[in-house]
Amino acid sequence: TSQYRFPVVLTGSSGETEKASEIMNMCGRGVYDLIGKTSIGTFSAILKRARLFIGADSSGMHISGAVGTPTVTIFGPSSPVSWVPKGKQHLVVQKDLSCVPCRQKGCQDSEISRCIEELTVEEVISTVERQLLQTMHSFGKR
Repeated sequence: TSQYRFPVVLTGSSGETEKASEIMNMCGRGVYDLIGKTSIGTFSAILKRARLFIGADSSGMHISGAVGTPTVTIFGPSSPVSWVPKGKQHLVVQKDLSCVPCRQKGCQDSEISRCIEELTVEEVISTVERQLLQTMHSFGKR
């Protein structure tokens, strides 16, 4: 957040409050915690005003695509070909493993997916930076 000076808005279900606290502690200022505090309508309005959606293959990605907000979506064992919104303003981060997409909850009877566990913060940040540059040049400031 400090390099780009964008506010970060955390959204999700109330079951994600612990993860939100971790993120807020790592990021410091400029992070707004709306975990468990938004309806679908409010969530959609937030996404419509957002400069960028960063998140998992989830309803947030689909709503962002519907309201025209650029996305960086993290995919694990599912296929982005079937689910990611269409258009150059929607980028995917996914580990390039021979087993992807397996569409399984975890690898080899575990609940841990290598394609998520081995994805690095640097890979995500690199895609976010590329998206921000592309968005600023192609779509202008929102």
